[in-house]
Amino acid sequence: MVVVICAIAFKVYADISGFGSDIYEDVNSAQLRDADAQLRNGEPITILLTGLDSGALYYEDVEETRTDVMMVFTINPKINESTVVSIPRDALGVQSDTDEFDKLNHAYMNYNGIEGTINSLQRYLDMPIDYYVNVNMQGFMDVIDALGGVDITPTLTFTQNDVSFIEGETRTLSGIEAMQYVRMRKSDPEGDIGREKRQQQLIEAVVDKVISLGTITNYNDILDAVGDDIKTNITVDNMFALQSSYLAAMDNLNKLVFDDYVDLNLDFGYYMLIPELERLENVTIMQDNIDYEATNSATVYPVEYGVESTYFPVSDLNWDGVLTDDEMAIQPGVYSREDLNELVKYIFGYSINDYLESTGNTDLIDENEDQTIPTTLDDELLEHITAGFDPSGTVTEDTSSDLDTYGDTTTEEDTGTYYDSSTYSETSDYTDTYSDTYSDEAPATSESMTVPEEIVPETSQEAPVTFEEPVTDMPVEDSTVTE
Repeated sequence: MVVVICAIAFKVYADISGFGSDIYEDVNSAQLRDADAQLRNGEPITILLTGLDSGALYYEDVEETRTDVMMVFTINPKINESTVVSIPRDALGVQSDTDEFDKLNHAYMNYNGIEGTINSLQRYLDMPIDYYVNVNMQGFMDVIDALGGVDITPTLTFTQNDVSFIEGETRTLSGIEAMQYVRMRKSDPEGDIGREKRQQQLIEAVVDKVISLGTITNYNDILDAVGDDIKTNITVDNMFALQSSYLAAMDNLNKLVFDDYVDLNLDFGYYMLIPELERLENVTIMQDNIDYEATNSATVYPVEYGVESTYFPVSDLNWDGVLTDDEMAIQPGVYSREDLNELVKYIFGYSINDYLESTGNTDLIDENEDQTIPTTLDDELLEHITAGFDPSGTVTEDTSSDLDTYGDTTTEEDTGTYYDSSTYSETSDYTDTYSDTYSDEAPATSESMTVPEEIVPETSQEAPVTFEEPVTDMPVEDSTVTE
């Protein structure tokens, strides 16, 4: 939608000045860089386009509005290239500037509208969002109609609310027809991902239509159409700059989706998990397009959502057959990879790389990762250790161990088998619950390490609990998206 407004700004700058004030709305989200300076200097920028599930059709009176569409564009005028990535609305992620997790499209509803959405997506994508354009359903349809419709070649045959589409048959869609085309997901074998691809297809068609029009003669109709249904933090001056220097790059658009995902069908709702490798692959493409030096983020998801831990082990310390967030040594949240590695080494005595190698998840290994085991951490990092995991006592590592000993019951003389065969000064025998699903050799080092007391079972039990097959994280299988 911003493409349309910017094109109008270029043609009729004087007439749009008042309109620009009507749709302008600043946002108090975290500022990762000076966006206006990027624009003034002709540097790459990012724009978030959100579509709200309100304003028209059956959703005119929706009270708890969510972002039904979330697309992040990177635009690089220096190389005349752009990228767009669609964020699944049900994707599990952090909410705004908190460490709470929920569907990413709930951030708008629960954390002060577009501010919460921007904060969430900046952390999820590990990159700045310079500008946003927020449009509801009515504004979306009105813009399409004011442009005289857009040409679309459907990618599959389906009917949505009495509007039929035939695969491969190009037609000009009105606003309401375009809305039906991009909202359908039940009949799409790719579910939400298929819908995101159709949304991107439509946005590209709008860009093509604006570029092909050359001179927009009915701009007053367009301004009247979107005046009440669109908000943006792009000023009129910046719209002019976008049109003159950035629009051409939108004609060379690389479209990205997160098409490798895990369905989380839980008792309390449906969520979509984007595995870390998939997330980082698309994020890297986006970062490269804007020459952005990122923090190399790592997301620690709550295991209570049925998510398998990626960067460190989580086991059933309470022996109740259920993994809970309280059993995670490190709290859920978004970390820099460097900070998370320091926490993992401090608590477990080995690096993230060692853990990834032991689990066979080698695609996430960082060749430049620091392997030195820290003896202390700063207070800010210590705050991310879960309450009850109070690191104390130094344990010497037995370098002859491997992961095949995982889960063995120990004796009073051999007082405990940990992931790296460290020993504890306890007199009770127990089965090490950090057995999960590992089979490769554990890292061998002579470093001393600090371990959390919570890992060691209470010694007051008359009969220690053991498992023939220790409780593990429960991997969730990929499956077709369901409602």
